[in-house]
Amino acid sequence: MVYLLAVLLLQSSVEPIIRVPSRLVMAHTTVLTRDDGFIHGLDLDQFRVYDNGRLQKAQLDSESQPVSIVIAVQTNAAVREYVPEINRIASVVETQLMGEEGEAAVLSFNDEVRVVQPFTSASEPLDKALRALAPAFEKSRAIDAVLRGIELLKARPIQRRRVLLLVTQSSDAGSSGTLREALLEAELHDIRIYALLIPRVGKALVQDTLSIVNPDSLSHHGRPGGRGGIAGNLELAKLVPEIYRGRKTASGQEAITVLTSYTGGRKVPFRNLRDLESALTAVGEELHSEYILSYRPDRDDPGYHRIRVEVARRDIVVHTRSGYYMDTSSPSR
Repeated sequence: MVYLLAVLLLQSSVEPIIRVPSRLVMAHTTVLTRDDGFIHGLDLDQFRVYDNGRLQKAQLDSESQPVSIVIAVQTNAAVREYVPEINRIASVVETQLMGEEGEAAVLSFNDEVRVVQPFTSASEPLDKALRALAPAFEKSRAIDAVLRGIELLKARPIQRRRVLLLVTQSSDAGSSGTLREALLEAELHDIRIYALLIPRVGKALVQDTLSIVNPDSLSHHGRPGGRGGIAGNLELAKLVPEIYRGRKTASGQEAITVLTSYTGGRKVPFRNLRDLESALTAVGEELHSEYILSYRPDRDDPGYHRIRVEVARRDIVVHTRSGYYMDTSSPSR
């Protein structure tokens, strides 16, 4: 009896375990004027970061981080007319995307996914790799290319920004990997995905960027809070949880759109070499003009978390990722 009383007293003196969320959420953010000019020089106290409507204690990384970028190019027979233009983009990639301390790797994908050039910061091997791309086969394993690109990127030092640039039609054909796997890996390793869209021959060309938005990301004018484009008909807050649970897949076009919007990237169409160079320049300007905000959510409720970033200035547009999925069964990072 005395022993039992001693045990009960000991248990009552033990402090209760408090679960503290440890997940670090990154919100790469660009701030623009209404005519798409980048706004620089903002301080942390000018930002407000909300997670599911709750104000968070955010940090702003003021140090410039070098970029590691994987360029994954569709090279099947369907895009044979555009491969010669892609062969010529090395100088633009180097100057506009990589910057002084950046590095790039090149993948090609069709019936297979192949590493054409491992990471390099040198001009000659990058140019040689891009010029070596040639159309062949029929499939377009875009999701498999995303997963292979993530494998390369997650091995880079954590101090580097990790970017995957798809040069592809808005479709996937033949991948063995799933959109769920790609979302999980991109989220876990803080990888943003951009897509430069190759036109579909014989079909109407894409006229503008396409972004998926949620209601919280609309400006006070009712326009999407991203850079231009039109609001898609997909609702990430509904679609992403279903994909994570394995209950729903998406078409090839939806998959590319979900990956870019969910990770904070975007889709940009091109029709010729001039358009392609302009699209690369636009992505590069965005990468080198962003604010790197981070926070640890004050609540770890499972499910989809909406991210909203506000800036204490009028007549501006703020572009950041729409949100993320909190899976409490997965390890925090």
